[in-house]
Amino acid sequence: MSTPEADLSESGEVRSGLVDLPLLRRFPRAVSRVLLLLLLVPSGCAPVSSRGPAPEAVGASGPLFAPVEVIPGHEVHSRPSSVCADCHSNTDESSGMRTPGGEPAAPYDLWRGTMMANSARDPLWRAMVSAEVARRPAARAEIEASCMTCHAPAATADRRQHGGELSLADLESERLGEVARDGVTCTVCHGISARKLGTPESFTGGWEIDHSQRAFGPHDVPFPLPMRPFTGWTPTQSSHILESSLCGSCHTLYTETLDPTGHPTGTVFLEQSPYLEWRHSLFSTEREGSPGVSCQGCHLPTRDESGQEMLTRIARTPMGSDFSRLAPRSPYGRHILVGGNTLIPELLAEHGEEFGVEAPPAAFLEVARRARAQLSERTAALSMGLLSREEGTLQLGLEIASFAGHKIPTGHPTRRMWVGVRVLDGEGRVLHESGAFDRMGRILGPGGAPLPSESAGGPVVPWSPVIRSEADAPIFEMVMADEDGSPTWSLLSAAAMAKDTRILPPGWDVKGARRAGLHPVGVSVDEAFEGGRVLLSTQIPLGSAARAELRVEATLHYQTLGARFQAELARVSTPEMDRFQELLAQRGNPPEIVDRVELLLPPIGGD
Repeated sequence: MSTPEADLSESGEVRSGLVDLPLLRRFPRAVSRVLLLLLLVPSGCAPVSSRGPAPEAVGASGPLFAPVEVIPGHEVHSRPSSVCADCHSNTDESSGMRTPGGEPAAPYDLWRGTMMANSARDPLWRAMVSAEVARRPAARAEIEASCMTCHAPAATADRRQHGGELSLADLESERLGEVARDGVTCTVCHGISARKLGTPESFTGGWEIDHSQRAFGPHDVPFPLPMRPFTGWTPTQSSHILESSLCGSCHTLYTETLDPTGHPTGTVFLEQSPYLEWRHSLFSTEREGSPGVSCQGCHLPTRDESGQEMLTRIARTPMGSDFSRLAPRSPYGRHILVGGNTLIPELLAEHGEEFGVEAPPAAFLEVARRARAQLSERTAALSMGLLSREEGTLQLGLEIASFAGHKIPTGHPTRRMWVGVRVLDGEGRVLHESGAFDRMGRILGPGGAPLPSESAGGPVVPWSPVIRSEADAPIFEMVMADEDGSPTWSLLSAAAMAKDTRILPPGWDVKGARRAGLHPVGVSVDEAFEGGRVLLSTQIPLGSAARAELRVEATLHYQTLGARFQAELARVSTPEMDRFQELLAQRGNPPEIVDRVELLLPPIGGD
């Protein structure tokens, strides 16, 4: 068989020496598979280089091939992920889409247990949407359509093609339900046009699907068979698939502040800003002189877990075997797409049938494992050193160094981190413990009771870098404020930041970040709180143990859903919220460990 370039007729349609591909569309899918494989498999696919000119330049007018006929009411771009799985999932018969060590690494298999794949099934998200609607029932349609833009984007694009908006009820509909439940599916990220990306117009779900049915990837000379006849998509090389601005279209979220009746107040609040934070960090590829690592560089890594560069075939035949002469390619991004969220993947692993998931429990548990690895290996490091033990007070210096290209924790304001410190004497007696927690992840104070700040309606803990008592636990979090300046846990009531003490990324551009509205709130950017690190200290009274042997433990904790945020959510009763709170009560909500360090101090002066 000739190379893809030689298969073009004068009319621009793909032709081979044996079969005119548009003819295949007249056959049922199963029959067309057999016909195509009779063409491809015996002679093998022509070698395809990952270098050289692409068959179609991005930005050219119109697709290279004639578009597949659009079925009324179901656009080509809203194909479910199961269509892509035909060639982009692992089988025992195929050696492609594997790590250098032979481990399965197919895009579909890695993606299906992630929060991207389950963004529309996420029980926390559904509960929070239901709570916002319950607070402002008159704005139901607007609230649901806004949230579905990034949580069910393929179905949203389909519905908007017909002049309408998506609702939560569409998740269960016959026509669009499968695509809507697919969340951030293959045809979204690989179908978004480069137009507008990185501009304010693209933020808050302002992405645009390329309606010429091009599936964008990083490789030159994409192999068009059998993707085109089976899916209606034409594989097309474009560098924008590797750029952070693609992710920034949903991971930069401005929300309109609504009054109690559901009407906009005129205020716009920056609820989530990972992409903008990245822009003002050392990681930005958009800043001159920065070494640069894109979002994809961390969340779709091109190396396996041992650090070896991925080089593999990127697809298999629909029947399960290799395209024998399809060359291995690099870069190959592992679609692990994890942050620090272990809570929801584990809930979906246990209650998947209830929430209509497609992935098996093992896929969700693997995502949770990778999220823990992301937290413990690639998020931040904690270090500790003795400053002084004079006058019966233990003075320690603690430093948290960030490895992330954005604030941590970042994204959704439910998340938080905090530092716990424990001091024991040589016989194991606890002399001090701050930042301890119960099974629901509530931070405990003196006597082992939850701090007042952990309860709905309680005070907001102000920032302090000094730990003096068991009530002191430095918390890295964002707390929203309403139009009156009071703390709020309703996303659509938020008008400003009451507090933002999240850890800044390395290379933080202070002036630029302030202009973008990204500056910390409630803390100054000084020696104690600067780009890439936070400095803390202790002033812990030791009493009679002032000269004793001591063991000091410090732990940096991460929580997907802060206990205070959970308590505030529980104030709103909806079926979705009540069920989520029930599941959480059964499971518990303990934090994950980002890092833990220990310091041994010998007795002073001996006995």
